[in-house]
Amino acid sequence: MSGMRLPSFFKTRSIKQFEFTPRYYNETKEAMEERKARIKAELYKERNASNYSSDHLRGSLKQQWKSNKNTTHFAQKSNTRILVILAALIGLVYLVLK
Repeated sequence: MSGMRLPSFFKTRSIKQFEFTPRYYNETKEAMEERKARIKAELYKERNASNYSSDHLRGSLKQQWKSNKNTTHFAQKSNTRILVILAALIGLVYLVLK
């Protein structure tokens, strides 16, 4: 029952198709699996104490340090951005009121 289409100079876009599979993040399950893996690694270390080296511990400490360092870097960038915006707003208010 659609009527006759009028000619157009502009090409109409077709509807975009997409396929979305939802993913769910379960924080408690993730933490539990991490704890289980850590306990298994500790049990394995106890069994093979002669094979255990401090390199593994150093690597994990470096990784934790880097993760803490990255978050502080983002927080610092955010604080700097807020200060710049605040300075711009104060300058704008000063010019308007002057």
